[in-house]
This record gives sequence, structure tokens and C-alpha cells, in this order.
Amino acid sequence: MTIYKLLLDSGERILPTLLEPRRISGISKLTGLSSITIRRNLTRMKETGAILQSGNDFSINEEYHDVRVLASILDEEELSKMIQNNNEQIVFRDAF
Repeated sequence: MTIYKLLLDSGERILPTLLEPRRISGISKLTGLSSITIRRNLTRMKETGAILQSGNDFSINEEYHDVRVLASILDEEELSKMIQNNNEQIVFRDAF
């Protein structure tokens, strides 16, 4: 398995959403990606064995601990970016 196949295209945005089982619609809401883009990426990601599909839900295979760690790191980075962007939007007023 290559990490490249997991992160290619929009995989970097999709992988962190798979820390919990999710449907394509849920992944789309979290990432803003189209269902076609998500489906294309998930098909490629499933080929590695790191992503499992159970019914309509997709998640990271528990046997791939390194992939879960990578997804957690990507999730933390995204959260950090969101906090940084929100902090940049704060307007400070004079108390006087």
C-alpha cells in the first residue's frame, strides 16, 4: 500500500473524515467535495485495503494503525487551520 494512493487528488481532505464510519453525503458535508469526487477517491482508497466499506458507510480499516495516525494528524492540522482563520477574523475594540 502506498500513502500516495490515499492522499492523491482530494484524499488528504477525505481521509480524516473516515476516522468514524461515514456515508458519502456526510463526507461531502464535511469537505465540501462533490459526491463524484468522493466516490472516485474512495474507490482508489479501498484498493489499498486501508479503507473499508460496510453498506453505505466507509471507514479506515482498524488493522491499518499507521493510516489512522495519519488521518488523525491531518484532522488536527485542519482543526488548527480553522482556529487560526477564526482568530484572524476577530476584531478588537478599544475599551475606552
